[in-house]
Amino acid sequence: MKKTILALNFLLLLAIIALDVVFILNPSLVLKSVTSACFVLAGIVSTVYALKAGAEKRFVCLMLTGLVLAMAGDVVNYNTADAYFISGTALFAAAHVFYAAAYFCLNKFHYTDLIASACIFVPSVLFITLAPMFDFGGALMEMVCAVYALILSIMVGKALSNLKMRTALSVLIAVGSILFYISDLSLLLNMFGKIRTVPRILCLATYYPAQFMLAFAIFESAVKGVNTFKAFYCRTFQTVLKIALPLLPYKDPKIISKIDEIPATIKNCGKHKPLIVTDKTIYNLGLCKGLEQSLEAAGVSYCVFSDVVANPTTVNVADAVETYKKGGCDCLIAFGGGSPMDCAKGAGALIARPKKQLSSLRGILKVNKKIPLLIAIPTTAGTGSETTLACVIVDAETRFKYAINDFPLIPSYAVLDEEVTKTLPPFVVATTGMDALTHAVEAYIGKSGNRSTRADALDAVKTVFENLEISYSDGTRGARRNMLIASHKAGRAFSKAYVGYVHAVAHSLGGKYDTPHGLANAVLLPIVLREYGKSAHKKLKEIAVYCGLADADTPASEAAEKVIAKIEQMNKKFGIPEKFDFIKSEDIEELASHAEKEANPLYPVPVLWGREKLKQIYLKAGSYAD
Repeated sequence: MKKTILALNFLLLLAIIALDVVFILNPSLVLKSVTSACFVLAGIVSTVYALKAGAEKRFVCLMLTGLVLAMAGDVVNYNTADAYFISGTALFAAAHVFYAAAYFCLNKFHYTDLIASACIFVPSVLFITLAPMFDFGGALMEMVCAVYALILSIMVGKALSNLKMRTALSVLIAVGSILFYISDLSLLLNMFGKIRTVPRILCLATYYPAQFMLAFAIFESAVKGVNTFKAFYCRTFQTVLKIALPLLPYKDPKIISKIDEIPATIKNCGKHKPLIVTDKTIYNLGLCKGLEQSLEAAGVSYCVFSDVVANPTTVNVADAVETYKKGGCDCLIAFGGGSPMDCAKGAGALIARPKKQLSSLRGILKVNKKIPLLIAIPTTAGTGSETTLACVIVDAETRFKYAINDFPLIPSYAVLDEEVTKTLPPFVVATTGMDALTHAVEAYIGKSGNRSTRADALDAVKTVFENLEISYSDGTRGARRNMLIASHKAGRAFSKAYVGYVHAVAHSLGGKYDTPHGLANAVLLPIVLREYGKSAHKKLKEIAVYCGLADADTPASEAAEKVIAKIEQMNKKFGIPEKFDFIKSEDIEELASHAEKEANPLYPVPVLWGREKLKQIYLKAGSYAD
């Protein structure tokens, strides 16, 4: 229904513009009546939607009444005789009273309303009563105009005062009211001033847009979550990226099956000294020994930076760059999970752009320069970072977690050697595997996928469903190998089709509380999928059918629930909690703000959410420590 109402409003706007142009060229009472009827009709269709959507009834009814009265005043004013002008003015004044009353429904009386109204009324009444260009023909008409100016000033003043709400609705009302003010002033100049043609055109050019905006405000008052204008911007942004996808310089990293092949690869690329970027746990467990021995046997010198922290920070990355420069290195090897890879990518970005701060590279396509050769060795089957253009960094001072996305950050080589995953603790196997599942699911249900990304995502989901529990329980070579492949395919899918609100919320938790990313995704995935509701049912059913959880005849909602139930069953087996117990209630506003900024407009989610809806996700995700 929402799309239908939007389409009707758009068609009515086009009709108003066309009729207004024709009326300016060839005035007639019929054209004026039809044009006015269009904005009233826009108000009526918006009212139907607003009442069904549970909007504030008083606001809706008052606004619609104002539209009807304004239409009547518009039609009556076609006759320029004094009696008709006074009658039309009375109808317009009544419309302004109803509009102002509607505005007070949104935001109760405040002293700033009086200040704003006075700032409009005083110069207005002085202008219309003292300016020599006006000739009202008598005190009565001048008094009528002054009283009208007072009523109009109260309406516009309240509209401007309501801008402190900072919503699309308040902006719509403010702009509509200002245009109404300009239109009425132009009407006075046209009827009682010495200049006629320009004010007449200005009056008509501002009046109908003003009325349409106020009519559309009824629709906007019922919109939940992201407002209509921001939604349009987000979807346009995402559509442009989707259209441009085939033209963008994505590359899939070349696959190396064994660590022993790395020295030859380095030499073939004309490099001589890599910096191995890893974390202390991996290094102290001796997982890098095989790589170091292979490099030494081939006569390739190297340096090691093993201080990567979970959720690497700007300081962490800067330290890695310092080690790279002091060691005279000319390429990078990221050894580990998502954190070492993010740190290595961040280091590569700073090496390529030495005069930049990491924060200035936040967003998309800001690196724009080739980074040193990067070889990625995933030790977990989950992040898929060995395939992606994303680098996620935490600001060391603000703890704000942000992503840097650019094509040079895609590693040139990915080493899928299951030997390095053999010693992973079961819980790490589980959470990183759920991370891969989240990548695949979010890439599939989003709106920016293509045939290739959907195929990769489906294969990844099915492979995770079939192998993660085996990999968790037994750690068999085949299951671990399959999980590496699933993670790789999921990474390929989401690097092109992007992720969704699961990741946006998970990143905010990682930045604030150092929550392991895979764990955060695992907890949030079923919560967010349920909140998506029917907007994700069709795609989730396709996943369910492909994975054998449902058949083609299963209702979409039931099939979607089977996928969510499967995820919850896996979480339960792995000992992953249903909720978090560490989020502080006073942090939710900040967390939701970060999540909203990350997700909108980049992530092509099934349904757009604003900050208020995201705050509900944090509330659903757990109990809160004070």
